[in-house]
Amino acid sequence: MRHVLLLDLQDDAELIAAYRHWHRPGRPPAAVTRAIRAGGVAALDIWHVGDRLVMVMETTPDFDPVANAAREAADPAVGAWDVLMDRFQRRLPFAADGGKMGRGGAYLQPGRAAVAARYCIPRRRCSAS
Repeated sequence: MRHVLLLDLQDDAELIAAYRHWHRPGRPPAAVTRAIRAGGVAALDIWHVGDRLVMVMETTPDFDPVANAAREAADPAVGAWDVLMDRFQRRLPFAADGGKMGRGGAYLQPGRAAVAARYCIPRRRCSAS
């Protein structure tokens, strides 16, 4: 199943560059990548334009976002990563519970949106432009 999440970064070129650096293949801690995969995320692409990120997750049929969030909240490695990433991210006014991410809904055909760059959290096949 596909999930689309929106996230805004601080509107600061140096912070955005640092965030992108932290998300280059091999940079996120192995424990974080394992937790993402163990939670049922098969692939996670991050699309970037300006200070906006669009994360596209492909999940396994048994993916449970509520259970996954609870499991990740209890994982010290994921918590440390979240604290590190928090300095780069902004809260979205429309995100649930004052969070940083909002769920996107599809209303355009795939491939019609213009984006400036693509990068990903490590997975079997990643590409950057």
